[in-house]
Amino acid sequence: MLLFGLLVTQGRSGFLGFSLISRYRPHFLSGLAALLLFATAFPALAASHHRHRAAAPAKPHGRALMRMLGSPTDPEKDAALVVDGATGKVLYARNETAERHPASLTKMMTLYLLFDALKAGKITMQSQMPVSFHASIQKPTKLALRPGQSIDVDTAIRAIVIRSANDVAVVIAEALGGTESHFAEMMTERARQIGMKETNFHNASGLPDPLQITTAQDLAVLAHHLAYDYPNFSPISGFRASTTKAPGIPPTTI
Repeated sequence: MLLFGLLVTQGRSGFLGFSLISRYRPHFLSGLAALLLFATAFPALAASHHRHRAAAPAKPHGRALMRMLGSPTDPEKDAALVVDGATGKVLYARNETAERHPASLTKMMTLYLLFDALKAGKITMQSQMPVSFHASIQKPTKLALRPGQSIDVDTAIRAIVIRSANDVAVVIAEALGGTESHFAEMMTERARQIGMKETNFHNASGLPDPLQITTAQDLAVLAHHLAYDYPNFSPISGFRASTTKAPGIPPTTI
């Protein structure tokens, strides 16, 4: 049985961030939970400001309760969703349709569009993507890329999955969309196409932005598509470290 869960909490600083809780069989190669573990290691915390009033807390569903890991959270500020990835059956839900900021789970859509481009033949795993000044000044976590350098697609995927590198997310955005803002529009358009009705993307990394809005329910939709549309990338999610070999960039352990 494949289970995956999403939990968003508000910390002491007033910021929101999503985390992933998972339980799955190791041999399930398209394991949704495995593919998304990058989001918990280096979260880019999102601001707590909301565009709209959040939805009312969900009423108890009578579903099987999966014990959540970590400290207790505030039911008025968090959101949680546990789904059987194979069948889509919801096992536990709380505030799953309430508006929240996606933090580094934003990078799931950044990767999804990158995988779309690979599938369409627009780029290859060896394609070089240039680093702009805008990409280089992103806040950590990052690879500390410098303007004028370049990074290949394969290394970029590993940097996103393993390190949640914000500068690399922007490099991908500019390579595919010209500018990060246009890429964010592409992200939102793709979100609508796959059924994410309450999501608006405003950057490619998930760094704090009051206009970056989603719900746990929408993220579950994205998680399912990312894992099942592109299962061939699932093994990368199991890597704990990788050494960069990009031209002009000193070998760095991600």
